[in-house]
Amino acid sequence: MVELMEITIEFLDEGLTVNMSVLSLGNNRYQLNEGLPLIESTTIYDIVEVEPLPDGSLSFRKVVKESGWQTYSFTVSKMTTESDSLRAILNKVEQNNGQWEQILGGFLFIYLPPNSAYDPTSDIETLSN
Repeated sequence: MVELMEITIEFLDEGLTVNMSVLSLGNNRYQLNEGLPLIESTTIYDIVEVEPLPDGSLSFRKVVKESGWQTYSFTVSKMTTESDSLRAILNKVEQNNGQWEQILGGFLFIYLPPNSAYDPTSDIETLSN
């Protein structure tokens, strides 16, 4: 049975522990339901396998199936984050069935599905110049 839940996963190789929304697929496998901006070993909608540890926590073992979603990361200025031009780019991301998140003010992460031809890099770079 597939069940949406919140879990905490330790990414030991990257020195990070994250709490996140996942779909439980059984057999210590989960589909990640959100992006992991600071984790390089996996991305949104990947299916991962975890290892239960003796203290009850979960440790990332491997990606079982890659989602194919592309992750783009940018550092943007405060002025850019408040601009109509950035809003237009984010609307384009959403029109391409993508997702985005902004953390710590100026870190922007964009996630686009495998079938998307849109690459936001040049649009964001144009804003930064």
